[in-house]
Amino acid sequence: MEYGVAGRTENVPTKWLVLIICLVFWLGMLFAAPTLQSPTHAIGRDQPFAYHHDAAGLSLEQFLALPPEALTVSARPFTQGYSARPYWLRFEAPRHWFQEGPLWLQLTPGYLDHLTLYWRPIGGGGAWQERRAGDRDDPEERLGDLDYRFPVFKLQPPPEGATGYEFVARLESTSALMFEPAFWEPSAFVSYATRDSVFWAFFLGMSALSSALSVLLALGLKSRLLWSVVPFSVGYLLVACIQGYVGWSDAAWRVTLQHYLIGVLTLLGYPALLWMCVEALDLRRHFPRGYRIALGGVLVSLLLPFSIPLGIYGHAVAALTVAALLTAPALFGCALALWWRTKIGYLNLVFGLIPMFYIVSSLLALFTTTALISYDPVVYHFWQYCVMMVMMIMMLLVMAVGVMRIRRERRIHYESMRLEQELARERQARVQQRQFMGMISHELRTPLAVISAALANLKSFAGQEPAIGRRYDKIDRATRRLVQLTDNCLADARLSAGDLYLDRQPTDLLEEVRQVLALTEPDEDRSMRITLEGAPISSRSRAPAVPLVADGALLRIALSNLLDNAIKYSVAGGAIRLDVYRQGGQWIVAVEDGGPGVPDEQAAAIFDRYRQADETGGRQGWGLGLHVARQIALAHGGDLVLADNQRHRCRFELRLPAAAADKITAAMPGTITLQEGTR
Repeated sequence: MEYGVAGRTENVPTKWLVLIICLVFWLGMLFAAPTLQSPTHAIGRDQPFAYHHDAAGLSLEQFLALPPEALTVSARPFTQGYSARPYWLRFEAPRHWFQEGPLWLQLTPGYLDHLTLYWRPIGGGGAWQERRAGDRDDPEERLGDLDYRFPVFKLQPPPEGATGYEFVARLESTSALMFEPAFWEPSAFVSYATRDSVFWAFFLGMSALSSALSVLLALGLKSRLLWSVVPFSVGYLLVACIQGYVGWSDAAWRVTLQHYLIGVLTLLGYPALLWMCVEALDLRRHFPRGYRIALGGVLVSLLLPFSIPLGIYGHAVAALTVAALLTAPALFGCALALWWRTKIGYLNLVFGLIPMFYIVSSLLALFTTTALISYDPVVYHFWQYCVMMVMMIMMLLVMAVGVMRIRRERRIHYESMRLEQELARERQARVQQRQFMGMISHELRTPLAVISAALANLKSFAGQEPAIGRRYDKIDRATRRLVQLTDNCLADARLSAGDLYLDRQPTDLLEEVRQVLALTEPDEDRSMRITLEGAPISSRSRAPAVPLVADGALLRIALSNLLDNAIKYSVAGGAIRLDVYRQGGQWIVAVEDGGPGVPDEQAAAIFDRYRQADETGGRQGWGLGLHVARQIALAHGGDLVLADNQRHRCRFELRLPAAAADKITAAMPGTITLQEGTR
């Protein structure tokens, strides 16, 4: 199972999530099965009743005086949807129901605003007993004979001569009008009430713990996704109110709280679920416009609870139902598009599908409250159970995903911090390394200069002895090599420093080439060819100046490295070609050797520091030459590239900008202006 984060996937412990969900569902079914026990007798299913829609504000006596044709007889549980006017019901409990002894009368469901119950023995002509059991009735009058969350009245067997009991109930509510009087044998009711209380205590307790956990996670991790779980997590209070747990007290404020919580939570349950799913799918990043529309709808839904005091609660429920039927398929479409486009995992499809499942399960309650189907306690119980399951599973999934997502983000943050620390240590080590190499190179310059001067003096006294001359030449080449190495180390230290300063002066590129050639002569078995704009020249012949504005010292190091690289890799008897020409706004110094070329797999790394091509070929070097030469070219606004790489030759081009050089041509005495040439 996966969840999407910025187009990436993150593994979620699927087996544990599935195990937890299955465990919760199995425990729910285990507890739910005994709670579906039916009452001994139920009005509407076992006994018909008559009802009348009160449009004139009748009293009990006026209702009893109505002719039979003014009443409607029904053999189904009473369900009338939303009605602003009260209803009167009349039903009987025959004597044979009491053969086993007293019965207990339970009145459900428990969210009617006003419920007045009258009863008396049939045929006795006695006075009516009156009891109130509505949510908004006086708490001192609404208590039943048992301290239970629903009104329960104890009925003794009818007196001698009576054929049973007759009942009259007056119902009035701003919520849906549903009513089912149920008669229980005392032992059966105790068994049912115990199991029912255990079932709802378990799920409401688990829901309360999940809600508290979501609040703690949101406060601790400060995630927008986890904050979206909090409003949905308190939805279990809706079931708690329907089951009578909130208003189960003689305190008037608790009864009033239960009355309004049922309406408020009904209207805000789906918007809270919608917000949570939108955040879980991260529509803010993937579908910004859809996210704004969904968030706007959630904000507008906050106005729906005001329909309760305005008396238009039923219209608000209808509007919310239409909105839910439109948004749930759209949300699933977004989840499907995300899964198809970014492959972010099947869990996102679950987040998109849950609102549709929530609506389908809620349709049972919606059809019941709007009187499209009759009230059935089993169906109504199942709807509440499905709502609880959806809530708990969604909260577990979203909190698991939220924790995993935050854990991943924090791991990335810690890894970036660790990488930054390592980079800082590496930068510091490199600075110290450059400082050390610069210091060592600087210290080597003095003894090398002494060796070079002493060698020059020794050569003047060597006479005509060839063997001594060859030894002096070896010493001279080794000294020049060390001088070049120290120059490269010093140049690398300068170029790598953050405060590099180039001493730009008018410079003759060709003169710099001549100076380098004077110190870097090829062996006798290798030839050197030099051209300027395609015309051959010698290293000592007079030629037009090639003006540049450059740091001459660094430029000589770059040229020396290029020529040294060509000499080192040219095969015996090979030719080295040095071409100077202008191309566009650049001067090009091309150095071509007759060597074996650079292996293709190493071509991209030859300009890296301390990297050499063909390191197993026995050629000596530190891998600084080409790196330093390229850094010098880049510092001047140019570049050094491997222009041609073949099996029998290799060509490097040092490219330097020429635009600024044209302006200082006149400042260089004896120079001749060159036109752009071609090779």
